[in-house]
Amino acid sequence: MSKRAPPAPRPSPAALLTPIPPAGGDALAGASIRVVANRTGIAADTLRMWERRYGFPLPSRRPGGSRVYSEEVIAQLHVVARAIEAGFRPSEVVTLAPEDLEKLVVAAEAEAPQRARTGAGAGAGAGARVGAAARAGAAARAAAAARAAAAARAAAAARAGASTGASTGASAGASAVESVIEALRGEDVRGVRALMRAAAVSLGPRAFVTDLAHPLAVRVGELWAEGVLGVRHEHLASACLTSQLHLLLGALDDGDRSPVVLLTTLPGEPHLLGVDMVAVYLAASLAAPRVLGADTPPQEIAEAARALGVDAVGLSISPIAPARATMLAVKSLLALMPRRVELWLGGGGARAIAPSAPSARLVDTWPALDSALAAIRGEL
Repeated sequence: MSKRAPPAPRPSPAALLTPIPPAGGDALAGASIRVVANRTGIAADTLRMWERRYGFPLPSRRPGGSRVYSEEVIAQLHVVARAIEAGFRPSEVVTLAPEDLEKLVVAAEAEAPQRARTGAGAGAGAGARVGAAARAGAAARAAAAARAAAAARAAAAARAGASTGASTGASAGASAVESVIEALRGEDVRGVRALMRAAAVSLGPRAFVTDLAHPLAVRVGELWAEGVLGVRHEHLASACLTSQLHLLLGALDDGDRSPVVLLTTLPGEPHLLGVDMVAVYLAASLAAPRVLGADTPPQEIAEAARALGVDAVGLSISPIAPARATMLAVKSLLALMPRRVELWLGGGGARAIAPSAPSARLVDTWPALDSALAAIRGEL
């Protein structure tokens, strides 16, 4: 009787991270997209988005199709992250040659402390030494330094969230929300935009919506009700969020995706910020959103649902929507829509309307939206 071979030793945790060489060839060295996201603070969804839009970072592929990034690419991504922290847009830096990118970042990082010192010194003596033009220049320099510092704080917080899990990611989002509120109160439009860009890169599209955009909209509304922020601050926050959400939506691939979801609001509902958030979330979840616009009559919604061949119609209902008129419009829409098309009710006023439309699905939280997607895909 032959002796049984001894069991193979269990691999160490470090060994589990080592690429396995394909049969008959050398190992395809590099890091997975998850590892790269953790190391650079740039979300995996953002890396995929840049690859489609800019052609960088361009990974190699393992036999199974998974992405593998070289150390050279990872090093360049670190510099891109530093550039975004300094206030540059991704479109301005992602496609630069490595040597040009490094020079740009080194110069920007060297200027930031000098700007802060120059701004503070000029501001302190402006009244005695110079006129209004010098004071304006000092303020602009100080604001630029503040924007760079705020963007760096937001990116650092988001990187911490990316590397330690969802709960910390939500905490990073909360930190970014407070930074944006601070910039809003200071009337710093460029700072607000820089903070949002940094958060979008570090969090990725889905987490940008759930951890920054949605909580920020709620918090701005609360501070407006308390008299801390004015209408101008609310409008500024909405405009900046809308611009960033549109950039994210435009960068997400719109290929063969399912389900197709038509998004709109009913007559008397002019605001689309919630619709834009849901559109980005759906696109990042591999669905195909179709934003129809706001203030749309039920007849037009039903006709669009037929023409576009959608699987579901999502309505955003605000808490201040007139209950009776909204209920009548929802019932009218249900009667007009193709029976195969689902009706999803979302927004702060959806829960009050849902009992009057039992055939509609209440989708007023992000987990509820995940469940609706899974159900329509037959995954439940």
